[in-house]
Amino acid sequence: MTSRPLTPASGGFAMHTVVRFRPAGLLRTARPLVAVGQRMNTTASRTAMMLACLMIATGSPPAWAGLKSLKRVPIPLPPNLGDFVADRSAAIKLGKALFWDTQAGGDGVQACAQCHFQAGADVRVTNTLNPGANGVFDTAPAGATLNAGNFPINNGDVVGSQGIVKSLFVGLSGGPVDSCTPLADAVFPGLRQVTGRNTPLNLNAIFNFRSFWDGRANNVFNGVNPAGPTDPNARVLKVINGVPTPVAISLKNASLASQAVGPPNNR
Repeated sequence: MTSRPLTPASGGFAMHTVVRFRPAGLLRTARPLVAVGQRMNTTASRTAMMLACLMIATGSPPAWAGLKSLKRVPIPLPPNLGDFVADRSAAIKLGKALFWDTQAGGDGVQACAQCHFQAGADVRVTNTLNPGANGVFDTAPAGATLNAGNFPINNGDVVGSQGIVKSLFVGLSGGPVDSCTPLADAVFPGLRQVTGRNTPLNLNAIFNFRSFWDGRANNVFNGVNPAGPTDPNARVLKVINGVPTPVAISLKNASLASQAVGPPNNR
């Protein structure tokens, strides 16, 4: 079968590429994708046909043809992780404990899991609305409970994730609640602040080259803050000859570590 050039009915551009193919040849191309004696299911059949059509039309497989499950991709751990972690099994257990620890949020209530426990995302519907760039709640008032009738949202409001009541971090208190100075909040009066972005999945986050919505959590962890090697003054203490000495460190493939030290009470 030979296709004809597509000519628009009224004005516009005509597509001059002519694709020529024979159904019999197409089937011969697709058949080797299935082992002899096996039946090709509907999804596999459609995928094979699609790949065959694209290869015939372009002369090469599409870019996504090489994609594969992350189960087959090695976990990109820092190559020098052993210099900092003596017991990986214990470190994994500690990480899981901290994920559910409400002391990590600063107010004795918020934990990482608060926003990530449901399939890695935040599914709460009460007080999860941010007014967006214009600072005005157009969908519902602050603290409201959203329902299906509120969607889709096209007015600039954002369904985000709850944080803590607005306050100024002073320091650690030695207890589950940090020392903070309450601040007036005209946007979320008496309510937890809501971020302007929804919490991303923590599942497979190890594969993120950079973290945070704007990528500020650097792929290289400097041990101090999210800036990575862009902060030349970042130093950690290392005991050298019995003396704590400031040294620079660098862990590649560690944007999650860079993200973890973003909040001031985590440093």
